[in-house]
Amino acid sequence: MKKRNITLAELGGLALALVLVVLANVYLWTAYTSGMRRDMKTLDLDLNRIKGDEVRLRKDKSVAHKKAEEFRREVQVRQDELKQYGDFLPLIDTKPQVIKEILRLVEELGIKIWKIENAEIQRMEGAFTFNFSLKLEGEYKAFKLFLAKIYRSERIFRIKKFDIAAFDNANHNMEVFIEFQTYFAAN
Repeated sequence: MKKRNITLAELGGLALALVLVVLANVYLWTAYTSGMRRDMKTLDLDLNRIKGDEVRLRKDKSVAHKKAEEFRREVQVRQDELKQYGDFLPLIDTKPQVIKEILRLVEELGIKIWKIENAEIQRMEGAFTFNFSLKLEGEYKAFKLFLAKIYRSERIFRIKKFDIAAFDNANHNMEVFIEFQTYFAAN
């Protein structure tokens, strides 16, 4: 077997070829991975943004839950408060009872009832209105007490008309026509 000596020129060519292969690989690798590095940076920025969004959304969720709980407590407080007041308007079924209460009050005060007139029940948004009128006779003080008791009543009464038909100054008697309006809730 014969050994052959490699010349310096051949060795240089081989080294140059090797360097060129290494440089080509480095260039190709850099070109290939630069897009990946760019994508990795973009993904890393997106990940950091998403983590920040997650923290902010968790905080917003916590605040929303706290506000919702405060709102529920406030609603419960208001409902309890409303229960203390009872029903705002009596039900339409209680109409005869309301009229009986007015008539009982009139009689207790010694006022004579000459005439009772009922009007139709009228429907309005969310409620009913009921008009009725009374022709009464009695002492001035009794009418004064009657009006004060109507004013302090838990029910809503609107006095649409109050006419003094006759007045006896010597006996302090008066004849009065009163037209009332009251309100009822639907059943």
